[in-house]
Amino acid sequence: MDAFDLNGKDLHSIGIKENSQLVYEFAENLNKPVIGGSDTHHQLQYGCIFNELEKDCNTVNDLKDIILKGSYTIRISEKLHEKVQSATEQKAIEKKMMEAIINK
Repeated sequence: MDAFDLNGKDLHSIGIKENSQLVYEFAENLNKPVIGGSDTHHQLQYGCIFNELEKDCNTVNDLKDIILKGSYTIRISEKLHEKVQSATEQKAIEKKMMEAIINK
C-alpha cells in the first residue's frame, strides 16, 4: 500500500474536516501520503474529489513517483455534498426500479 485516500462518500457522511483529520492522522502514523479518491460508483459523483498533478504522468511508475513526492494537490468540490447526495438518491431509485422489474 503506497497511500491512503480521502473518499468522497466518507467526506460527505462523516464530514470533510472530521474525515480528513482521521485519514491524515492514520496515514501519518504509517508514514504514507494521502490522495483524493472518489470511489465513484455513479456518474453524478464524478469530480467530487480529485488529484491535480503538478506534472504529466504517463506510467504507473510516474504516478507513484508523483504521489510519493507529494507533487499533487487534492481538490474537493464545493458541490461534494450535493454530488454524493444526488448519486445516493439516484442509486436508490435505480435499485427500486430493478427490484420492480425482477419481481414482475
